[in-house]
Amino acid sequence: MNEGRYRLIGSTASPYAIKLRALLRYRRIPFDWVIMTKALRKATEHLRPNLIPVLQYPDGTFRGETTMLAYDLDLRCNRLSKTEVLLSLNNMLLERSAAGRCNAHFRIARHLPLAAFAPKLNARFPQ
Repeated sequence: MNEGRYRLIGSTASPYAIKLRALLRYRRIPFDWVIMTKALRKATEHLRPNLIPVLQYPDGTFRGETTMLAYDLDLRCNRLSKTEVLLSLNNMLLERSAAGRCNAHFRIARHLPLAAFAPKLNARFPQ
């Protein structure tokens, strides 16, 4: 893998992979588009849920779930402040719960302080 580049592993048949590819292009984040193969499926079998798209970070780690990836990429590329990311995440969870699609997330978010969503953010943006 090229140093400093992300690898987006997906398929042109996946709307979520297309969404993440569009975000990476829009943010001008260097990445390589890779079609999922059996070897890559084996390398990413530890992810849950094991679905596409999967983003391989420059350090070699794999992550899934497009919404969380979008927020993480915004943080890593310094597009949004810590407060903006936390508020956006909270708003997204509340909107999904109001639509009845994501009640479990709402129950979790309702009982946790906002800072509980971002232990990595606190280390990245010291007070």
